[in-house]
Amino acid sequence: MVTQWTLFVIVLILNAVLAAAIAILLNRRHAAPGRDALIWMLFGLAVWAFGYAMITVFPALENKIFWLRFENLGILTVPVFWFLFTVQYAQVDKWLSRYTGSVFFVIPAISLLFIFSEDWFPLYYASVRPLVESGGPLVIERGPWYLVAALQAYILNLAGMGVLIWRFVYYRNIYRQQLAVLVGAVLIPVAVNLFYQLAPRIMPPLSVPIDLTPISFTITAMLLSAGVFGLRLFDLIPIARHTILEHIPAMVFVVDAHDRVLDANSAVQNAVGKSLEEIIGKDPLEVFQKWPQLINRFLTTDETHEEIQISGDPPRTLEINISPLYNQLKQLAGRVIVAHDVTEHKWLENDLKYANEALIKQLEEINKLRDELQVQAIHDPLTNAFNRRYLTEFLL
Repeated sequence: MVTQWTLFVIVLILNAVLAAAIAILLNRRHAAPGRDALIWMLFGLAVWAFGYAMITVFPALENKIFWLRFENLGILTVPVFWFLFTVQYAQVDKWLSRYTGSVFFVIPAISLLFIFSEDWFPLYYASVRPLVESGGPLVIERGPWYLVAALQAYILNLAGMGVLIWRFVYYRNIYRQQLAVLVGAVLIPVAVNLFYQLAPRIMPPLSVPIDLTPISFTITAMLLSAGVFGLRLFDLIPIARHTILEHIPAMVFVVDAHDRVLDANSAVQNAVGKSLEEIIGKDPLEVFQKWPQLINRFLTTDETHEEIQISGDPPRTLEINISPLYNQLKQLAGRVIVAHDVTEHKWLENDLKYANEALIKQLEEINKLRDELQVQAIHDPLTNAFNRRYLTEFLL
């Protein structure tokens, strides 16, 4: 290895060690959404950086090709694990399963098949040669399948960043800091790699013949370390507001200032027998046409807390809470309506009320009978005059 590449190799190996160390420390922490995917992504970065270092260290082309193949184990899987991490961390992974997740590994698997095959190697790398005669990194010519794999990698990287940015809009304070760190951790190497791929065609004078993406992993590792250990990335997991909404047993829906339904949880959908698509954007008069009592309340007031009767067989009782929503200009932007079915509670309350009234009535009858018995005990039944018992009690 030429001395001029020594520092380059040291930085790459340090990046590999740092990425692997963070992955090991993460593995010791409690399970959290996206943790395992991030661990595998970090190991992929370690493989990528270490493989690139070994390519630079070994002078023989045969050895360089061996480590090039090893390096691609990380290059091809890192974007997939990054994307899986983002959708799991943002908790938008209801569609994700063992089978749907494996689809994202199809192109990397085919790519590795080409790379490890002597006959199909040119489909991925049209040619490879050392940067200089004395060694150093490899200069590669891209084959047709290389472009397919690169396209998937960029799509997954950008999709992952898009998911985090989308969540950034909804979260606040420390959650936004976490998301900003994650976006920065992947944006920097993606930008460096994009420059490496496009510069020879767009800005040839500024192009660099070697891929500096693994060098940028230093910043990635630092940002991920700050997120995991400084901002407690997996200790303070954000919970999406729609998840909370769906777990509230009461009916919750939102109307805007023009009385159009903006959102409704599953309890509302079940109660009215309509899907979310049939509710969103519709007039409440149409959505809740069977419940005129409810419509009258939130169309005539901006804020209230009361009970209403809903017609039906049997009739239902709803406890409704209407809260206004104001924008930054203190103008009414909409209202949140929470309706809780308290019918069974009211039935129980009425049963207790009737039982209490019956008990009071029985006590009154008992007191009345006791008074009558007391009178009979001190009076003669024929003359109604006081008897000897009365005289005895009176004189004593």
